[in-house]
Amino acid sequence: MNRLATTVTLIVTLGALATGCADPDGLRAEGIVSLTVHQSGQPDGPTGFNLPADTFIDPPPGVGRGFFGTCARVGTRWTVDLSAANAAATTGLRRVVVTAVEGNTTSPTAATFTLGAVDFATTASCTGRASPYGDKGVRITATCTGLSAASDPRTVDAALNVTLERCNLQ
Repeated sequence: MNRLATTVTLIVTLGALATGCADPDGLRAEGIVSLTVHQSGQPDGPTGFNLPADTFIDPPPGVGRGFFGTCARVGTRWTVDLSAANAAATTGLRRVVVTAVEGNTTSPTAATFTLGAVDFATTASCTGRASPYGDKGVRITATCTGLSAASDPRTVDAALNVTLERCNLQ
């Protein structure tokens, strides 16, 4: 291949990566993860993930754009792990991990929300539901209240309504 053709191919490939093209057969998501952060003496602060329809989720460790993560079902238990791919972000929601049981009723749900470098995690104050959806997918809805972290004065309330397709089923 001549030098011009190689340069054009490289530019097109880099352009596709920069605009967020991903494997069309890979994991896709849509929905919202909304957090309200409370701290005594401070106004409440919102943060979260907004995943427009057909957001491609890169496999870990991500490539510095958009989102990366996994979605898996083992038996009737679904686990979704999504992270912002921008490693430079030091505040706001960076990662969410939710494990919910498939069923028609809400049940205790394990959830961890990472704000900056702090994990707010619990099962006791989270309820959620996982429902099969689309192409090997799941819709997870969950509500968490009063999440706290050791050595951090903040508390977090969270609402999650996320749909993923093309998950790993076991």
